[in-house]
Amino acid sequence: MRHPTSVSSPSPSKSATTSESDLTQTMSHAAIILKTASFAAEAVANILSTYGVTYLPTLMAAILHDTVEDTDTALEEIAREFGEEVANIVEECTDPPDTSYQMRKQLQIETARYKSREAQQVKLADKMHNLKSIREDPPVGWTARRCQEYFIWARNVTISCYQALPLIEIAFDDMYENQHFVLNGKIYKCHPDVGKDVVSEAEMVELKQFMCVQKKRKRSGPASSIYY
Repeated sequence: MRHPTSVSSPSPSKSATTSESDLTQTMSHAAIILKTASFAAEAVANILSTYGVTYLPTLMAAILHDTVEDTDTALEEIAREFGEEVANIVEECTDPPDTSYQMRKQLQIETARYKSREAQQVKLADKMHNLKSIREDPPVGWTARRCQEYFIWARNVTISCYQALPLIEIAFDDMYENQHFVLNGKIYKCHPDVGKDVVSEAEMVELKQFMCVQKKRKRSGPASSIYY
């Protein structure tokens, strides 16, 4: 019996190998981005759950609250996939397009009190997540003053929403009045204008842990535009 002649497969060209490598790297980066976005979104919903929110449309909106601002997704798509109520909450949490950073911040202060209970709950959880993130590891490029300005602004927004989730007010007040953050090895009061600038022993342990984490991370590059 005659056996077929074996034919060796051609070795992939250098350009093909490079292309596959680039594609794999791109896919890896995309996966990391998606995982990060998913983690942040789920974190907001988890905060709501921690404070006793069980209403499904609110929790769904908490996961989707940045979708319209951060992607090409339209509110109509959210309504089609998740229902009108979820889309309405997401719309309340979405800043008007084509507005400046400062205008978005000012509008949030002015309109927070008029949002629905569900939208206020999402807003509170979102701000709590952002504040905790800034406190633990300030965004790259941010100065201590910029961090404090975010805390000042966030208080002006959240103070109008406490009635929607009374239990979370205690956590916000503690952060504004008592807590500190670390930047470049120095300790700063989160909100410089309320409470006393005294670091407790328990908080000092926590701040030292933050210092260790920050030292391991690269803290250079362009200033982050996140958090508004």
